[in-house]
Amino acid sequence: MQDIIKKVIAVLALLGSTIIAQAQEEQAFVIKGQLGKHPQPAKVYIRYGSNDKAYFDSCTLKEGAFEYRGKAVFPAKVSLLLSRNGQKATWPYDELFFFIDSSVVQLTSKDSAATAEVKGTELNREYAQYARILDEKLKTTPPKDTMAFTDLPFWKALEAFVAGYPASPVALSELQSMSGGAETELEIQAVKDLYARLDPSLKTSAAGQKLIAGLEQKIRLLPGMTAPDFSQPDSTGVLTSLSAYKGKVVLLHFWASWCKPCRAENKHLREIYAAWRDKGFEVVSVSVDQDRGKWIKAIRDDKLEWKELSDLKPRNAAAELYKISAYPSTFLLDTDGKILIKDPAHDTLKMLLAKMLG
Repeated sequence: MQDIIKKVIAVLALLGSTIIAQAQEEQAFVIKGQLGKHPQPAKVYIRYGSNDKAYFDSCTLKEGAFEYRGKAVFPAKVSLLLSRNGQKATWPYDELFFFIDSSVVQLTSKDSAATAEVKGTELNREYAQYARILDEKLKTTPPKDTMAFTDLPFWKALEAFVAGYPASPVALSELQSMSGGAETELEIQAVKDLYARLDPSLKTSAAGQKLIAGLEQKIRLLPGMTAPDFSQPDSTGVLTSLSAYKGKVVLLHFWASWCKPCRAENKHLREIYAAWRDKGFEVVSVSVDQDRGKWIKAIRDDKLEWKELSDLKPRNAAAELYKISAYPSTFLLDTDGKILIKDPAHDTLKMLLAKMLG
């Protein structure tokens, strides 16, 4: 269970790395490292967020040494991965998370990134304390096949950290990370309750306000809520709104041509659509592609016959509105345009369609 939990933590941590508000002034930062004596072509890959953008860069090691310079809005959380052969890293990653600010951050280890000692910035001393609490929770949490959101060790660790460091930006960053996994009303409320325990300086910050706004948007996407309307051009350029399909049972489907699981899902959706389209069922797909040619080719290759929409922008407005962080993602809507369920399994979808459309 601990390996699974650590993988979840890594994913959530990256989601939380872009908590800084938009359009703030970026400042220079420096990361210096000595990771063993790894020669070229060994590389470190560096990921961080700033001004609501995700950055991904790399540095080649020279006898284990590297120096990386960039700009970001402080504080920002960084993921650094070591690739000994210089190629794209695969799971399990040799990965280290830490924070950057105007101080020089220095990383030192005998061999790996994950075990590197981090020096520089008070935030990293606080983050090290959070890591110690988390390790203890991981060791003392009995393994279970299923666990409630608030029983997970990383949630318990964050509760303990917030109690001791309510004014630490680390607490806000980790809470933003955890909020990505909150899907039910109870889970969202748990995040809001922990947010309420933060120092007022964090709650009134741009990042704190962004977090609470995101939670309020999540509530508007729960079952029983009216699906937020939007309009985007279809594959022929005609502006089309979701509300135009009110009166039908709609599967709102988010995907991309480059997403392999999405392409596999398209085959199953095509079969379901063929069985129910004449009984009042409709699929409305939103692609987060930016390349129109690749999007249109995927539609043709997968023989998709339902309405396809996309604004072809780097951050698709509909995907942002529905807080989509994984693909494919779906919402099943009833004839009144209300959300019934998010990401129903194929059998569940068929059962609900049979119940509603008979």
